[in-house]
Amino acid sequence: MENTTPITGSLRRVWNNAGTPTSGTSGTFAGSAQPGDILSDTTNKKLYVNTNTAASPTWSQIVTGGVAFSGDLDITGDIDLGGEDVSVDQGRAVYFDGQDGGEFIWSDTANELTINATTAINLAIGGTDEVAVSATAVTLATNNLTLTAGHISVAQASYIYLDGQSGGEYIRSDAANELMLNATTTLNLAIGGSDIISIAAATVTLNKDLAVAAGEFISGAPVKELITAKTTTANLTAAESGVIDAQTDDIYLYLPTYIGNTGLIYHIKVSAAYSAGVGVYGYDTTENIDGDNLKKSTAQYDALRVIAHSQGWHILNQVGTWS
Repeated sequence: MENTTPITGSLRRVWNNAGTPTSGTSGTFAGSAQPGDILSDTTNKKLYVNTNTAASPTWSQIVTGGVAFSGDLDITGDIDLGGEDVSVDQGRAVYFDGQDGGEFIWSDTANELTINATTAINLAIGGTDEVAVSATAVTLATNNLTLTAGHISVAQASYIYLDGQSGGEYIRSDAANELMLNATTTLNLAIGGSDIISIAAATVTLNKDLAVAAGEFISGAPVKELITAKTTTANLTAAESGVIDAQTDDIYLYLPTYIGNTGLIYHIKVSAAYSAGVGVYGYDTTENIDGDNLKKSTAQYDALRVIAHSQGWHILNQVGTWS
Protein backbone atom coordinates (compact mmCIF):
# COMPACT_ATOMS: atom_id res chain seq x y z
CA MET A 1 0.00 0.00 0.00
CA GLU A 2 1.21 3.48 -0.80
CA ASN A 3 2.54 5.71 1.97
CA THR A 4 1.27 9.19 1.14
CA THR A 5 3.29 10.95 3.85
CA PRO A 6 6.34 12.74 2.36
CA ILE A 7 9.66 12.73 4.19
CA THR A 8 10.30 16.06 5.92
CA GLY A 9 12.40 18.32 3.73
CA SER A 10 11.83 16.30 0.53
CA LEU A 11 9.19 15.00 -1.83
CA ARG A 12 10.28 11.36 -1.43
CA ARG A 13 8.22 8.66 0.24
CA VAL A 14 8.99 5.36 2.00
CA TRP A 15 7.34 2.12 0.95
CA ASN A 16 7.12 -1.17 2.84
CA ASN A 17 7.25 -4.54 1.08
CA ALA A 18 7.41 -8.03 2.61
CA GLY A 19 10.19 -9.46 0.42
CA THR A 20 12.67 -8.46 -2.28
CA PRO A 21 11.04 -5.98 -4.68
CA THR A 22 10.83 -6.60 -8.43
CA SER A 23 11.56 -4.00 -11.08
CA GLY A 24 9.84 -3.08 -14.33
CA THR A 25 6.37 -2.05 -15.53
CA SER A 26 4.80 -4.93 -13.60
CA GLY A 27 7.20 -4.58 -10.68
CA THR A 28 6.63 -3.64 -7.09
CA PHE A 29 4.62 -0.40 -6.76
CA ALA A 30 4.83 0.24 -10.54
CA GLY A 31 2.85 3.41 -11.39
CA SER A 32 2.99 4.58 -7.75
CA ALA A 33 6.57 4.87 -6.51
CA GLN A 34 8.25 8.00 -7.81
CA PRO A 35 11.94 8.23 -8.78
CA GLY A 36 14.01 8.50 -5.60
CA ASP A 37 11.39 6.82 -3.40
CA ILE A 38 12.72 4.42 -0.77
CA LEU A 39 11.44 0.88 -0.22
CA SER A 40 11.98 -1.16 2.94
CA ASP A 41 12.08 -4.94 2.56
CA THR A 42 10.61 -5.83 5.96
CA THR A 43 11.34 -9.54 5.49
CA ASN A 44 15.04 -9.34 4.60
CA LYS A 45 15.68 -5.99 6.33
CA LYS A 46 17.12 -4.27 3.27
CA LEU A 47 16.63 -0.81 1.81
CA TYR A 48 16.14 0.02 -1.87
CA VAL A 49 15.71 3.24 -3.91
CA ASN A 50 13.79 3.68 -7.17
CA THR A 51 16.41 4.75 -9.68
CA ASN A 52 14.02 4.76 -12.68
CA THR A 53 10.51 6.10 -13.41
CA ALA A 54 7.21 5.61 -11.61
CA ALA A 55 5.84 3.65 -14.58
CA SER A 56 8.83 1.25 -14.57
CA PRO A 57 10.61 1.46 -11.21
CA THR A 58 14.07 -0.03 -10.77
CA TRP A 59 14.70 -0.98 -7.16
CA SER A 60 18.43 -0.64 -6.41
CA GLN A 61 19.77 -1.78 -3.08
CA ILE A 62 21.14 1.26 -1.28
CA VAL A 63 24.23 -0.34 0.22
CA THR A 64 25.74 -0.93 -3.23
CA GLY A 65 27.09 2.59 -2.98
CA GLY A 66 28.57 2.04 0.50
CA VAL A 67 27.33 3.13 3.91
CA ALA A 68 29.41 5.11 6.42
CA PHE A 69 28.80 4.86 10.20
CA SER A 70 30.30 7.37 12.59
CA GLY A 71 29.36 5.44 15.76
CA ASP A 72 29.01 1.83 16.81
CA LEU A 73 26.98 -0.55 14.63
CA ASP A 74 25.09 -3.42 16.25
CA ILE A 75 23.96 -6.03 13.71
CA THR A 76 21.51 -8.66 14.99
CA GLY A 77 20.90 -10.37 11.65
CA ASP A 78 22.72 -10.96 8.38
CA ILE A 79 24.13 -8.09 6.35
CA ASP A 80 24.55 -8.14 2.58
CA LEU A 81 27.19 -5.70 1.36
CA GLY A 82 26.40 -6.24 -2.29
CA GLY A 83 30.07 -6.71 -3.18
CA GLU A 84 31.23 -3.56 -1.41
CA ASP A 85 34.13 -3.09 1.03
CA VAL A 86 33.96 -2.63 4.79
CA SER A 87 36.28 -0.04 6.34
CA VAL A 88 36.85 0.06 10.10
CA ASP A 89 38.92 2.86 11.65
CA GLN A 90 42.18 1.93 13.38
CA GLY A 91 41.57 1.14 17.02
CA ARG A 92 37.96 0.08 16.38
CA ALA A 93 36.95 -3.58 16.78
CA VAL A 94 34.62 -5.93 14.93
CA TYR A 95 33.02 -8.07 17.67
CA PHE A 96 31.50 -11.52 17.11
CA ASP A 97 29.77 -12.09 20.47
CA GLY A 98 28.25 -8.73 21.29
CA GLN A 99 29.98 -5.40 21.76
CA ASP A 100 33.00 -5.56 24.09
CA GLY A 101 32.98 -9.38 24.03
CA GLY A 102 36.14 -11.48 23.97
CA GLU A 103 36.04 -12.44 20.26
CA PHE A 104 37.01 -9.61 17.91
CA ILE A 105 39.21 -8.43 15.04
CA TRP A 106 40.96 -5.09 15.18
CA SER A 107 44.07 -3.14 14.27
CA ASP A 108 45.30 -0.91 17.08
CA THR A 109 48.75 -0.37 15.50
CA ALA A 110 49.60 0.48 11.89
CA ASN A 111 50.32 -2.59 9.74
CA GLU A 112 49.27 -5.00 12.52
CA LEU A 113 46.13 -7.16 12.78
CA THR A 114 44.87 -8.80 15.96
CA ILE A 115 42.43 -11.71 15.95
CA ASN A 116 41.37 -12.31 19.55
CA ALA A 117 39.44 -15.08 21.27
CA THR A 118 38.84 -15.86 24.94
CA THR A 119 40.23 -19.41 24.86
CA ALA A 120 41.01 -20.61 21.31
CA ILE A 121 41.22 -19.50 17.68
CA ASN A 122 40.40 -22.13 15.05
CA LEU A 123 41.42 -21.89 11.38
CA ALA A 124 39.08 -23.96 9.23
CA ILE A 125 39.01 -25.24 5.64
CA GLY A 126 35.67 -26.32 4.20
CA GLY A 127 34.04 -25.92 7.61
CA THR A 128 36.54 -28.27 9.27
CA ASP A 129 39.01 -26.99 11.87
CA GLU A 130 42.58 -27.51 10.66
CA VAL A 131 44.65 -25.39 13.07
CA ALA A 132 43.80 -24.59 16.69
CA VAL A 133 45.60 -21.76 18.52
CA SER A 134 45.40 -21.51 22.31
CA ALA A 135 47.38 -19.61 24.94
CA THR A 136 49.94 -22.43 25.19
CA ALA A 137 49.92 -24.36 21.90
CA VAL A 138 49.37 -24.35 18.14
CA THR A 139 47.90 -27.72 17.15
CA LEU A 140 47.17 -29.22 13.73
CA ALA A 141 43.84 -31.01 13.44
CA THR A 142 45.66 -34.27 12.60
CA ASN A 143 47.52 -33.98 15.94
CA ASN A 144 50.84 -34.63 14.21
CA LEU A 145 52.45 -31.31 15.12
CA THR A 146 52.15 -29.22 18.28
CA LEU A 147 54.02 -25.97 18.92
CA THR A 148 54.28 -24.87 22.55
CA ALA A 149 56.32 -22.16 24.24
CA GLY A 150 59.77 -22.72 22.78
CA HIS A 151 59.15 -26.34 21.82
CA ILE A 152 58.08 -28.42 18.82
CA SER A 153 56.35 -31.67 19.71
CA VAL A 154 55.75 -34.30 17.02
CA ALA A 155 53.55 -37.28 17.81
CA GLN A 156 55.26 -40.69 17.88
CA ALA A 157 55.44 -42.33 14.43
CA SER A 158 54.91 -38.93 12.77
CA TYR A 159 57.47 -37.57 10.32
CA ILE A 160 59.40 -34.33 9.85
CA TYR A 161 60.17 -34.38 6.12
CA LEU A 162 63.10 -32.36 4.78
CA ASP A 163 62.39 -32.71 1.04
CA GLY A 164 58.63 -32.53 0.76
CA GLN A 165 55.94 -34.74 2.24
CA SER A 166 56.58 -38.49 1.86
CA GLY A 167 60.13 -37.85 0.67
CA GLY A 168 63.08 -40.06 1.56
CA GLU A 169 64.74 -37.65 4.01
CA TYR A 170 62.99 -37.42 7.36
CA ILE A 171 63.24 -37.53 11.15
CA ARG A 172 60.87 -39.66 13.20
CA SER A 173 60.47 -41.71 16.36
CA ASP A 174 58.40 -44.84 15.83
CA ALA A 175 59.31 -46.39 19.19
CA ALA A 176 59.70 -44.95 22.66
CA ASN A 177 63.19 -43.56 23.40
CA GLU A 178 64.34 -44.14 19.79
CA LEU A 179 65.14 -41.57 17.10
CA MET A 180 65.53 -42.31 13.39
CA LEU A 181 67.33 -40.08 10.89
CA ASN A 182 66.66 -41.38 7.39
CA ALA A 183 68.20 -40.50 4.01
CA THR A 184 67.82 -42.14 0.61
CA THR A 185 71.54 -42.73 0.01
CA THR A 186 73.80 -40.95 2.51
CA LEU A 187 73.42 -39.43 5.95
CA ASN A 188 75.98 -36.75 6.82
CA LEU A 189 76.66 -35.34 10.29
CA ALA A 190 78.24 -31.90 10.03
CA ILE A 191 79.78 -29.29 12.34
CA GLY A 192 80.04 -25.72 11.10
CA GLY A 193 78.82 -26.80 7.67
CA SER A 194 81.63 -29.35 7.29
CA ASP A 195 80.77 -33.07 7.08
CA ILE A 196 82.36 -35.00 9.95
CA ILE A 197 80.74 -38.42 9.56
CA SER A 198 79.19 -39.88 6.39
CA ILE A 199 76.92 -42.92 6.74
CA ALA A 200 75.93 -44.99 3.71
CA ALA A 201 74.20 -48.37 3.42
CA ALA A 202 77.49 -50.29 3.65
CA THR A 203 80.05 -47.93 5.21
CA VAL A 204 80.60 -45.37 7.93
CA THR A 205 83.28 -42.84 6.96
CA LEU A 206 85.07 -40.45 9.30
CA ASN A 207 86.14 -37.30 7.50
CA LYS A 208 88.16 -35.98 10.46
CA ASP A 209 90.41 -37.42 13.17
CA LEU A 210 88.46 -38.79 16.13
CA ALA A 211 89.51 -38.22 19.74
CA VAL A 212 88.27 -40.63 22.42
CA ALA A 213 88.47 -40.32 26.22
CA ALA A 214 90.80 -43.28 26.82
CA GLY A 215 93.43 -42.22 24.32
CA GLU A 216 93.68 -40.90 20.79
CA PHE A 217 92.61 -42.34 17.45
CA ILE A 218 94.39 -40.98 14.40
CA SER A 219 93.06 -41.79 10.94
CA GLY A 220 95.31 -44.44 9.35
CA ALA A 221 97.06 -45.31 12.65
CA PRO A 222 96.30 -47.75 15.51
CA VAL A 223 94.63 -46.78 18.78
CA LYS A 224 97.02 -45.30 21.35
CA GLU A 225 96.44 -46.70 24.81
CA LEU A 226 96.02 -44.47 27.82
CA ILE A 227 98.96 -44.57 30.29
CA THR A 228 98.09 -43.77 33.91
CA ALA A 229 100.83 -43.27 36.50
CA LYS A 230 100.26 -44.51 40.06
CA THR A 231 102.47 -43.42 42.96
CA THR A 232 100.17 -44.34 45.86
CA THR A 233 97.73 -47.11 46.71
CA ALA A 234 94.61 -46.59 44.58
CA ASN A 235 91.37 -48.07 43.29
CA LEU A 236 91.52 -48.43 39.51
CA THR A 237 88.58 -47.15 37.48
CA ALA A 238 87.15 -48.34 34.19
CA ALA A 239 88.15 -45.00 32.62
CA GLU A 240 91.81 -45.91 33.33
CA SER A 241 91.67 -49.03 31.16
CA GLY A 242 95.05 -49.33 29.44
CA VAL A 243 98.55 -49.14 30.87
CA ILE A 244 98.95 -48.62 34.63
CA ASP A 245 102.51 -47.45 35.43
CA ALA A 246 103.32 -48.30 39.08
CA GLN A 247 106.06 -45.75 39.76
CA THR A 248 106.33 -46.35 43.52
CA ASP A 249 107.27 -49.55 45.34
CA ASP A 250 105.15 -51.06 48.12
CA ILE A 251 101.76 -49.78 46.89
CA TYR A 252 98.52 -51.67 46.21
CA LEU A 253 96.25 -51.38 43.19
CA TYR A 254 92.63 -52.54 43.53
CA LEU A 255 90.85 -53.71 40.39
CA PRO A 256 87.20 -52.68 39.88
CA THR A 257 84.57 -55.39 40.07
CA TYR A 258 84.48 -57.71 37.08
CA ILE A 259 80.66 -57.68 37.22
CA GLY A 260 79.41 -55.48 34.39
CA ASN A 261 82.97 -54.86 33.15
CA THR A 262 83.49 -57.89 30.90
CA GLY A 263 86.29 -57.17 28.42
CA LEU A 264 87.97 -54.46 30.54
CA ILE A 265 91.77 -54.83 30.27
CA TYR A 266 94.68 -53.45 32.34
CA HIS A 267 98.40 -53.66 31.55
CA ILE A 268 100.11 -53.19 34.94
CA LYS A 269 103.81 -52.32 34.62
CA VAL A 270 106.10 -51.99 37.64
CA SER A 271 108.67 -49.29 36.87
CA ALA A 272 109.72 -48.67 40.50
CA ALA A 273 112.87 -50.23 41.96
CA TYR A 274 111.99 -53.41 43.86
CA SER A 275 111.99 -53.63 47.63
CA ALA A 276 108.57 -54.89 48.76
CA GLY A 277 106.77 -55.15 45.44
CA VAL A 278 103.54 -53.82 43.96
CA GLY A 279 100.35 -55.69 44.90
CA VAL A 280 97.30 -56.10 42.65
CA TYR A 281 94.06 -57.05 44.45
CA GLY A 282 90.65 -58.15 43.26
CA TYR A 283 87.75 -55.81 43.97
CA ASP A 284 87.04 -57.50 47.31
CA THR A 285 87.81 -60.81 49.06
CA THR A 286 85.25 -62.62 46.87
CA GLU A 287 86.81 -61.60 43.54
CA ASN A 288 90.02 -63.36 42.48
CA ILE A 289 92.68 -63.07 39.82
CA ASP A 290 93.09 -66.57 38.38
CA GLY A 291 92.10 -68.02 41.74
CA ASP A 292 94.12 -65.66 43.97
CA ASN A 293 92.81 -62.48 45.56
CA LEU A 294 96.31 -60.92 45.47
CA LYS A 295 99.11 -60.91 42.88
CA LYS A 296 102.38 -59.21 43.88
CA SER A 297 105.45 -58.36 41.80
CA THR A 298 108.89 -59.67 42.81
CA ALA A 299 111.17 -57.48 40.70
CA GLN A 300 111.42 -54.18 38.92
CA TYR A 301 109.92 -54.19 35.40
CA ASP A 302 107.48 -57.02 36.17
CA ALA A 303 104.30 -56.71 34.09
CA LEU A 304 100.80 -58.20 34.44
CA ARG A 305 98.00 -58.10 31.84
CA VAL A 306 94.49 -58.94 33.15
CA ILE A 307 91.00 -58.96 31.67
CA ALA A 308 87.58 -58.93 33.31
CA HIS A 309 85.69 -62.12 32.50
CA SER A 310 82.13 -63.10 33.35
CA GLN A 311 83.53 -65.24 36.21
CA GLY A 312 86.30 -62.99 37.52
CA TRP A 313 89.67 -61.50 36.56
CA HIS A 314 91.90 -63.61 34.30
CA ILE A 315 95.60 -63.19 33.56
CA LEU A 316 96.29 -62.94 29.83
CA ASN A 317 100.06 -62.78 30.17
CA GLN A 318 102.77 -61.70 32.60
CA VAL A 319 106.44 -60.72 32.77
CA GLY A 320 108.39 -61.82 35.86
CA THR A 321 107.17 -63.79 38.83
CA TRP A 322 103.99 -62.64 40.55
CA SER A 323 103.56 -64.31 43.93
